[in-house]
Amino acid sequence: MKNLFIGFALLVGFSLSVLAAPGAAPAGQPVSEDATILELDKQWYELRNRRDAAALDQLLAADFIMITSYGRVVTRDQLLERHRSPGYFLKLRSFKSDDVKVRIIGDVAVVTGQASVDVEASDLRVGSAVRFTRAYVRTDGRWRLSVHQATRIIR
Repeated sequence: MKNLFIGFALLVGFSLSVLAAPGAAPAGQPVSEDATILELDKQWYELRNRRDAAALDQLLAADFIMITSYGRVVTRDQLLERHRSPGYFLKLRSFKSDDVKVRIIGDVAVVTGQASVDVEASDLRVGSAVRFTRAYVRTDGRWRLSVHQATRIIR
């Protein structure tokens, strides 16, 4: 259970990859699909940091799955339950990302990148470097996060 929690704590930082992403398009210009995905990716972090289970419920696809950097599998229901739990605590101490890319193929958008993070979660603190992949799927005209996966970088 401790490894599952550590892995989840690491994933919070990994999701911050878009904090330096471009904002909305100038007035009167359409927002690009890439910018839309990067904004959703930013929300993924912000909603978890705020423990906003109701908004996460709207962001996540019905079949959402998260694979932590420790190889643990976390389902949509497990993630939402964690965010509803009064004992859940998470604080990002530092974050740096680079090499963030968005690739859109039809109704699937893939976000990849690298992140270094220092996260405190409940009674532990973890620092790590990872590569991450997130997949968003467009369903009924709306993008939803379907997969999040992180791999620790061993140096």
